[in-house]
Amino acid sequence: MSHRSKLSTFSILFILIFPIILQAQNILVKGQVVDASTGLPLAAVNLRSATTGTYSDSTGRFALNLAIGDSLLVSHIGYQQRTLWPREATALTIHLDRSILTTSELVVYGGLKTQRLAETASSVTIIDRRTLDTAGHHHLQDLAQTVANLNWAGGTSRPRYFQIRGIGERSHYAGEGPPNFAVGFVIDDVDMSGLGTAGFLFDMDQLEIFKGPQSTSFGPNALAGLISMQSTKPQPNASQKVEFALGGDALARFSGILNQPITNRLALRIGYHQAHANGFRENKFLGTDDTNRRRERFARAKLRYTDNQGLALTLTAFRSDQNNGYDTWSPDNNEDLFTYSNKPGKDHQTTAALSLKSEKTFANTRLVSISTLSDTKLEYSYDGDWGNDEYWRQDPFNFDPDIAGWRYDFFDRTLRQRDSFTQEFRLLHGESIAGIYFKTLEEADEAEGWLFGGNNSALQSTFEIGNLAFYGQHAHSLSARTRLALNLRIDHNAIDYTGTTDKTNRVDFNIGQWLSGGKLALIHTISNNRTLYAAAARGYRAGGINQHPRLDAQNRPYDPEYLHNFEIGYHDTNPQSTTSLVLFHALRDNQQVNLSSQQDPGDPNSFFYFIANASKGRT
Repeated sequence: MSHRSKLSTFSILFILIFPIILQAQNILVKGQVVDASTGLPLAAVNLRSATTGTYSDSTGRFALNLAIGDSLLVSHIGYQQRTLWPREATALTIHLDRSILTTSELVVYGGLKTQRLAETASSVTIIDRRTLDTAGHHHLQDLAQTVANLNWAGGTSRPRYFQIRGIGERSHYAGEGPPNFAVGFVIDDVDMSGLGTAGFLFDMDQLEIFKGPQSTSFGPNALAGLISMQSTKPQPNASQKVEFALGGDALARFSGILNQPITNRLALRIGYHQAHANGFRENKFLGTDDTNRRRERFARAKLRYTDNQGLALTLTAFRSDQNNGYDTWSPDNNEDLFTYSNKPGKDHQTTAALSLKSEKTFANTRLVSISTLSDTKLEYSYDGDWGNDEYWRQDPFNFDPDIAGWRYDFFDRTLRQRDSFTQEFRLLHGESIAGIYFKTLEEADEAEGWLFGGNNSALQSTFEIGNLAFYGQHAHSLSARTRLALNLRIDHNAIDYTGTTDKTNRVDFNIGQWLSGGKLALIHTISNNRTLYAAAARGYRAGGINQHPRLDAQNRPYDPEYLHNFEIGYHDTNPQSTTSLVLFHALRDNQQVNLSSQQDPGDPNSFFYFIANASKGRT
């Protein structure tokens, strides 16, 4: 065979074999692209390398041949890009995080399942990061008046107790019963109900206010609704932000945020906020203008890990410290904001909390674990008479303690310690959800003042609360645009109470109760962003124990309250505006009524609270 013939034969063999050799140097990468927050598949995601590319289909799935060593760039409008380096043929689940400012779609994160607002069969007000930044609000107090059906009670330096649709708490003084609340308050999955002082909007990604009974999602603390605050997750790009503010009344505010990716899978976000103000009051008796001051600090660290196999871990730690004064009332209710108290009060709350949210996606199944720990210390005090001896000697009071033989001088102080632990496991498969929830809470009070109508001057009490719940949710499509959703939840709530008044009178009492609730909703999608729904829900609030030491045993407990809510709602969301119209009617059974009575007309602190069950109520 000639040299030319050998060369031709070699060329033909090379042409035939080269594609096989080339194919052997490639790897087949396939899998699915999903939203990191919702776990839902993403269609039309762009996946490309240096030499090839493709798009994900309507189910988020893709297949692509890559040369060994090539990187894979994954991008989609409204999401942050990811770069992967597959080393072998494998099936990947790629999680994409939403960009903070590039998407105008409103998503509800606080329920059992993350979903678009247009798909939600509830009345929910969403205030997103862009709105919070534009409005310049710094605390939940600043925007409460902008949310329909949301109110808060005074009596503290910051709002601590909320009402939704007219149902909720006005106070939680020592002796008012266990820490059971009609309106829940959650920060980064940590239950902070009754501790709203910590509701700073610093580095907050989204605020959600759920209206109407939410017991099937959140348990006994959500009879009337729930406020959920979600801070910003660590992002894959490095960034820093610093803000300063100065103003009247000795206002000084500082906040700083640092976002730092550690690896391509791990990112850290830390932030610190501090505010100082003297408060718009001048105490004439003490000659100072800072007895109603605010001294507030908030620090948070957030660590997020994601991998290519469907695992996402979010660890959040925060500490909130508010060393505020409380001196706001005056007997003459003057317009100049003068006070005359000789013993100004304090409203100090310190909370340290930790939460870990673990998510693992297997094809169409997602497992979620949420663990939280929190420790809160409170000091709350006030001058019950709002004045001083010199003030009461003047006209029109003319009260002389030397003649009367006693002083018109009253002071109330409560130290409170609350520790809680929660653990939740949630399994999501298609349109079905099943979960289990466990909680322990211990709250201890040490109070001194004019307690239980003046019968006692000191109280040491401890509540130990245990809660175990099982819940489920299923949605069924009746047609292409209409679906039916059903939620069910059962709770076992146990309360142990120990109380001692004046170190002599001891009370031990415990109760246990099963609670049940549910929700049935019909959702009709008019268009991609317009939804009409009708829902019937039953929410609940646990019963409790009255702490008055002289109550008979049969009068000490009170029963759970149930709320049956019926509503029809309409959602219309678009990039420019959001419209929600809701008609609701609620019926209350065994309504818990908080009664108070002032025993001595001459003593403003001679009151005590007593909780009983009324028969019915309606909203």
